[in-house]
Amino acid sequence: MMSLAEAAAVLGARMRGGDARFSGVSTDSRTLRRGELFVALRGERFDGHGFLQNAAAAKAAAALVDSQFPGDLPLQRPWSTTRALRSACSRGTGARGFARRSSR
Repeated sequence: MMSLAEAAAVLGARMRGGDARFSGVSTDSRTLRRGELFVALRGERFDGHGFLQNAAAAKAAAALVDSQFPGDLPLQRPWSTTRALRSACSRGTGARGFARRSSR
């Protein structure tokens, strides 16, 4: 498992709410598992921020967002979720890196 504080340090994100541990990373609220970090990505035809309530209902440990969210989910706020995830992946600490760390 990895903590939000550890992920925030890797991603250069600011935290809101308490620290939590997460077991994996998901960018899709439909396949999100309890205890995972939900990454709200923006695309040309979608915006993951519109699914934050779904992530909270699925019992996500926290969310990585780049906009305000009025819910109770612990949050991390980088400049851009897409850039943060891309940067983490290029360092080997992205979704697969988080998954590897969480399985130790």
